[in-house]
Amino acid sequence: LGCATLNQNQCLSVDWRELGRTDGAAGYEATRLGEHIQACRRFQVYADQSAYRMGREEGLRQYCTPENGMRLGTEGASYRGVCAGENGILFSRYYQRGQTLHNIQHDLDDLSARIQREYEAQEKTKDLEIYKQFQTNIRYLERIKKDLSVIYADSLARVEQNSEPEPYIAQNWLADLP
Repeated sequence: LGCATLNQNQCLSVDWRELGRTDGAAGYEATRLGEHIQACRRFQVYADQSAYRMGREEGLRQYCTPENGMRLGTEGASYRGVCAGENGILFSRYYQRGQTLHNIQHDLDDLSARIQREYEAQEKTKDLEIYKQFQTNIRYLERIKKDLSVIYADSLARVEQNSEPEPYIAQNWLADLP
């Protein structure tokens, strides 16, 4: 039962509205209440479902903001689709913008690591032809990185101007490697 959302002390002292608010502010789905009910049932503690739902709605108002969508997207965090209506539309739009920036930055980081590994392998080789091949690979990867840096700067500028960045497919650069 180590997976229970609440322990006995928590079940006995919980403020159901505050718990709902906290869960909503963290973006938990409505099914989270069922997990709390199951956890507390073992201790004969019954949830105040109405208070929890009211609190969760308060929490969702904090969670479902464009700013939070952007933050979660740029962090690469998951989104459980809990924001409804106009707030949900705005949240999703900003989440997608942030996710695009996150994916490009992640690819830039991957490219940098790949270039570093190529340099390290190049330094260890004693074969001139292999050394030259590493040099060709490094130049190619550096060009991809430069192009991707331009895409990132353009995407960031678009987001800062409150418009949509161009669609970006993560790790697409891998398909172009020789």
